[in-house]
Amino acid sequence: MRYEVLGPLRVLGAAPGTALNAYKVRVLLGVLLTRAGHVVAMDRLITDIWDGGPPRTAVGAVHVHICRLRRQLGDGAITTTPRGYRINVDEFDLTLFRDAAKRGRDHAAAGRHAQAVDDLGTALALWRGPALDGLTDNIALGGFSASLDDDRLACAEAYADSGLILGRHREMAGTLRQLVVEHPLHEPLHHRLMIALHLSGQKTEALMAYASASAILRREIGLEPGRELQSLYREIRHELVPAA
Repeated sequence: MRYEVLGPLRVLGAAPGTALNAYKVRVLLGVLLTRAGHVVAMDRLITDIWDGGPPRTAVGAVHVHICRLRRQLGDGAITTTPRGYRINVDEFDLTLFRDAAKRGRDHAAAGRHAQAVDDLGTALALWRGPALDGLTDNIALGGFSASLDDDRLACAEAYADSGLILGRHREMAGTLRQLVVEHPLHEPLHHRLMIALHLSGQKTEALMAYASASAILRREIGLEPGRELQSLYREIRHELVPAA
């Protein structure tokens, strides 16, 4: 059985049924997966599932939802303990992501950038969209998703850095174009995109990337690009149109 949270929540290998279509059941499963392998106390489940405002029937509802999950996931998937419930995962995309990302960072730190690109690329390929997409209006899962998004960005930046060191400028430019669409307010990605375009000989496109970033930042948060981005823009512009 494979559990996936790097995108909409899904379980590959679950028995046919409708339980996983129910919103509260999916939230319960999501909360258990955020602490996979650890016991989650009943009061924590109730708080997280109902965003701190549970009904009086919450304990009974959790029992019902657990039973529905077990019918689809199998009897060994969720363990009951005196302190609460624990989900036992066979394969988990989040674990695979973290393991591959760590290997990639370790390779990059040791100067093994080809291996770093391979492992970091493997980690990024596990993502199917925003983590727990469709469940992030829940406070607990929304916070967890935001944290994972930061991890994804850090992985993407490391991937791009190693790729640029290897001279894969055009390849990294393509990857970074998609990333800035997904994370338009993240200036370090715009900076790396401009570098990738510049080093691949696409200086005009690099200047256009700056103009796009500048427009987005002004429109969305009312700020100009930071000094690092502005400095890179001036450097590329000077190369394209040297001062008389």
